Amino acid sequence: MADLTPNVDLVRSLGRLARGLSALFWALPLTLIVSVQTIRSATFESLGTLAFVPACVSFLVLFHGLSEMSFFQAQERIWIASLERARLVSLACAGLSPFLVWERKLPGIPMFMAMVIVMLILGLILLYCLNIVIRRLTAMLPDETLRDEARFFSLLNCGLLGALPLVLVIFATLSRMDRLPILMIHLLSYLNDISHYIILMMLLAPLAMTMTMAWKIKEAVLESVFQSPPANPAK
Repeated sequence: MADLTPNVDLVRSLGRLARGLSALFWALPLTLIVSVQTIRSATFESLGTLAFVPACVSFLVLFHGLSEMSFFQAQERIWIASLERARLVSLACAGLSPFLVWERKLPGIPMFMAMVIVMLILGLILLYCLNIVIRRLTAMLPDETLRDEARFFSLLNCGLLGALPLVLVIFATLSRMDRLPILMIHLLSYLNDISHYIILMMLLAPLAMTMTMAWKIKEAVLESVFQSPPANPAK
């Protein structure tokens, strides 16, 4: 019976990994939707001073999912280090979530706006870290096709996430220039009015690809658990 212990521990860790990936899959869109609704509308106004709680909880669900995943191959330091970075960033986002409410209620205060910008940057970093986590995870799995897909999509996502700050810097630079054509000024004014939607659209592609990879890995893990041959009992 002692020979069965490693297999039991492995199956248990794979189960927690699947639960963590499932939490990751559902929490990613929930975090984006709740955060946007918190800062753009009074959807959670009925909660009063606790209107930030839904956004905070959504980030904590991400933290919980990453914590569940940490029980798989806990001896692999590179894998665990990538998880710890993502967990730290998710906690930081949860801690900054009250500023989403304060910025909406008290617009124009530089500190509140700065904290919201910091939270946006941390959200991009979190999505980047999650792609690194997925790449590290597939490197330990035996599915070569899944590993190649994760490597390709994680590199693509990181490129898209890196392009977003560059676009924002170019937009901010053009907005501060005095001598611009009238057409360019009107265009920048229009883009400024819909800037939240532009950022949202640029986030949707890497978010969707990250969710897809998390789901595919979870399905592969569950398939490996339920289709693996049982261990031979000791005679």
